[in-house]
Amino acid sequence: MTTRTKIVTAVVIGVLVAASVAIIREKKMTLASTAPMKHYKMVVSVIEIKRQAVQLSLPYLATVLSDQNVQLSSRIAARIEMMAPCGSSVRKGEILVKLDQKEFLTKKRSLQLQIESVKAELSAKESALTTAEASHRRTKALLDVKGASQEKYEKERSAIAALQSGLSSLHNKISILHSGIAEIDAALSYAVLKSPINGTLSKCFANAGDISMPGRVLLSIESTQGKYLNVRSAESIHPTSLIFEGQKYPLISMQHSVNGLDEYRAYLSTSRPSGVRLNVSLVTYEGEGIQVPLGALLQKEHKAYCFTVANERANAIEVKIIARGEEGVVIEGVQPGEKLIIAKPDILLKLLGGVPISIKGV
Repeated sequence: MTTRTKIVTAVVIGVLVAASVAIIREKKMTLASTAPMKHYKMVVSVIEIKRQAVQLSLPYLATVLSDQNVQLSSRIAARIEMMAPCGSSVRKGEILVKLDQKEFLTKKRSLQLQIESVKAELSAKESALTTAEASHRRTKALLDVKGASQEKYEKERSAIAALQSGLSSLHNKISILHSGIAEIDAALSYAVLKSPINGTLSKCFANAGDISMPGRVLLSIESTQGKYLNVRSAESIHPTSLIFEGQKYPLISMQHSVNGLDEYRAYLSTSRPSGVRLNVSLVTYEGEGIQVPLGALLQKEHKAYCFTVANERANAIEVKIIARGEEGVVIEGVQPGEKLIIAKPDILLKLLGGVPISIKGV
């Protein structure tokens, strides 16, 4: 590099350094002349807390069910002659379905005729047995005085034994035929289906003229009694009662879960049909406690804080949440009579950082 080039480079560097120093000096003068930023106080509201009777609840959906609803099924294969119209009100003992009985009655009549025939045969054999026994006694008397042969005596005895065996067989046959009639009578008792409860014929699964098969459900009856509201809630919630249409009903835990949700039921009187879903409130807490609104609580990193006022600053107090509800939360860690700050979560987060405050209305 020549001497001239070195001189030019040094001059350029010097100019740049001088310009930079001038810019920095000007920036400092500007900042010095700018008024400092004002710190405005955060305006907040406060409430005075107290221990009182508290009831907290959460909105839920409950399903109307009944433990007295009935489904009637066919026990025999037969044609449906009559079925009550779907949607009609029914009384206990009312006939709802009639099945064709002709085939069963024909079989029963056939068995009855067979019984009559067997009884006639039985009567004839009994008469024959009586005659044979009388003849056998005379033969025995003659045999004793050598007036009859031993062969005749043995032949008559064999004939009597055959008649007695035939009579026993006929008695067994009559018993079997009576058993057959009893089975038909049992089947006929299933040919007429009556309502076991008071209610409404809510569903029909067949029509008159259809063929019913054993086990086929023909209709469903919605009971007017035994209604209850079925609720499934998270395991962390332990409801004690249920509020529906302004009335409170005790909840019964079913001591089992469905898909990880605990199941409860509340019995009540309602005209709502089974399967309807209703808006209810589950009572999650009921008793003495300190209740605060949700706006008084800040949750951060699995901890909960409330804020009191101390020298125009917010004092964060860690608290324990006992129960939650639409109405607010029940907490422990603060004392009755203290005043807590109410604000939105973003404002409470700023208060945690030490922002000055001003109480609204003071």
